[in-house]
Amino acid sequence: MTMTSSSLGLKGSSPFNGPEQVAVMGPYGEDDRDLAQLKVLHILDHSLPLHSGYTFRTLSILEEHRKRGWVPVALTSPKHEASWEGPSQQMEEIGGFRFYRTGRLRSGLTALTTEFRLTRLLAKRIEEVAKIEKPDLLHAHSPVLNVLASLWAGGQIGHSGGL
Repeated sequence: MTMTSSSLGLKGSSPFNGPEQVAVMGPYGEDDRDLAQLKVLHILDHSLPLHSGYTFRTLSILEEHRKRGWVPVALTSPKHEASWEGPSQQMEEIGGFRFYRTGRLRSGLTALTTEFRLTRLLAKRIEEVAKIEKPDLLHAHSPVLNVLASLWAGGQIGHSGGL
């Protein structure tokens, strides 16, 4: 595993809030050529077809990753289905990107119980999607529950390191 930065150190990158530490699983070195065809699994709160600043920023990140020759794939947390009124599929393609869905979370739970179940459900789904997609990198987007689920799942699928 190689620690690299998605904000500093890669050609064409610009820092937003300083370097972002990510764990790259696989035989990647410090040279950008080693990152060609990198498959990135983005763990998201919600995504298109919902409209928000979060979804449009995410779309820009996915498009930039594709321009670099990387293969971006996305997975949304149960919060996506909580906000989406329409039918939900296990996986859908939007704009040429694959978006995997985690599914709905049972309602009527206390806040702490809901957050714990959301984290567990998302971690399980990360494991399932990782078996299908075999990503080189797990990129957990905000909020922190996505990071916790990614770290949990990363440990289960044999990936360790910071996200």
